[in-house]
Amino acid sequence: MKMAFDWFLGNNHLHQVIYNPCTGGCYDGLEADCVNLNQGAESTLSYLMARLTMAKYFSNEQRIKATTEQYLKSNLQLM
Repeated sequence: MKMAFDWFLGNNHLHQVIYNPCTGGCYDGLEADCVNLNQGAESTLSYLMARLTMAKYFSNEQRIKATTEQYLKSNLQLM
């Protein structure tokens, strides 16, 4: 999942960032040798949905890790 999201951040065949932090938009895609600089709604929504999915995934992953660590610490103290 992270590898797919990283496509927006430059892990693509042109090594170009597709997300534009200045506008909050996302370029429409990659041509063979250049970035399509149009910023349509579909591209921007695709980026935003991917970003929200990544945020939710990593938030849950961190929460699970913290809970597991807390559980292990409390059980070790009981021993």
